[in-house]
Amino acid sequence: MLTKYVSQRLLNIGILPELKYAFDQMTTYDQMRAIKQSHWSLVIPTLRQLLDRNNTMIDPFVAAWLLMYAYLIRLDHLQDGDPAEDPLPTINQPNAQYNLVFSYYVLVDSILDELSPEQIPVVRILRLRRLWSDMMLQMASGQQRDLTASKSAYQGNSLEYYEQIAQAKTGATFALAFGGTALLLTDDMQLVETLTVVGNIYGMLSQYSDDLLDASEQSNATLTLPEALRMAHPNGISATTDHTPETFWSHVYANYYAHVQELVKHLPVEIQQGLLQMFEQTFGSKY
Repeated sequence: MLTKYVSQRLLNIGILPELKYAFDQMTTYDQMRAIKQSHWSLVIPTLRQLLDRNNTMIDPFVAAWLLMYAYLIRLDHLQDGDPAEDPLPTINQPNAQYNLVFSYYVLVDSILDELSPEQIPVVRILRLRRLWSDMMLQMASGQQRDLTASKSAYQGNSLEYYEQIAQAKTGATFALAFGGTALLLTDDMQLVETLTVVGNIYGMLSQYSDDLLDASEQSNATLTLPEALRMAHPNGISATTDHTPETFWSHVYANYYAHVQELVKHLPVEIQQGLLQMFEQTFGSKY
């Protein structure tokens, strides 16, 4: 689906062949990545099933969000200097790499232009556009803090500082997935607000669990959950304390899950059950 929408969007645009070739390479790989990484690639389709199972009119949003997520992965690798499974075509030219990643985001954002006002009320599309911009700015703020903060900036409150980064980055990413899907499928703004908050929590838990699972492979200097825990408990963390990453995860997940249960109580039973099942299937057996 991703390559289809990229090809469709570029069909009548006179871009030069170097960029067109790079886009083809990148979107082909990112489509395969989305198929493999079902944890995040199935989020919007699952939500659509809960809200309006027969609706295919939001497919451009599905494609744009999936490519946006892939774009964030590529940008993160580039900024952190991490090795990538699929290096950018301009790997030996840093200036061209940044231009390519920037261009990729412009392409991703433009796929939202394929949402049809003949099928979806214009006011819903405009609301989505606003939410998209708001969440992208939140993500950028989280990334800026992550890249520029020194240890002295979060000394003494490392867990709170880490939580703020996770909420601004991955929290906002999934708030957009959950809230954006609702905005396109309903005019019930209470439902939209609830799903946006639930999506933010889903994203934060995703960041926490990824940090714990990838701790042994983490080589860059950005603040991760294990590092935040070590700074919060400078006297040491051992299996005999209550401050291990595993016990911290159990505590955090239990509290966030309870909060989600409370948030969705006013929703129809089928939607309640579907949302809770998403959390249980994604996070319930992590550790």
